[in-house]
Amino acid sequence: MPTKRKAFFAQIGMTLLIITSGKTTSQANQVGTTNSQTSSITNVWLTPSQIPTSVFDDAPGAGVDPFYPNSTRRGTIAKEPKTTTPVQRPRLVLSGISFAGGKRVATINNRAFTEGEEMEVDAGSTRVRIKCEHIGDDYVIITYGTPPQQMELRIQRY
Repeated sequence: MPTKRKAFFAQIGMTLLIITSGKTTSQANQVGTTNSQTSSITNVWLTPSQIPTSVFDDAPGAGVDPFYPNSTRRGTIAKEPKTTTPVQRPRLVLSGISFAGGKRVATINNRAFTEGEEMEVDAGSTRVRIKCEHIGDDYVIITYGTPPQQMELRIQRY
């Protein structure tokens, strides 16, 4: 008795499956065949990759509220104009100028430079690559940044 009941429910399940799919076994065998008169593909089943997906754009300025079309909740947001910050001069301090081996040596931010020497120094919270162009009696001319900018440093007298 239990096997007859299982077979009965299996037949009902298969019948419902065929009815809900909308295809018969003869139609299922013809999937992807072409009609000679219209020369188009008929009876094509959609695979999961062909099912279109919904795309929601929730940008503040896009779309209208369908329930309250006159609402201003989703109005456009005014964009702030981009302002370019001017390049700040690095905080460089000329501590002293000395002579070593017949050459002048300048001390800038605790780093020793000779003429033509280039290296990075700490300038506040950033590091700046500078090149010492000329060392005078009480001043130094350096170049820094991109594009290169010249700057004259003088010894601070206290």
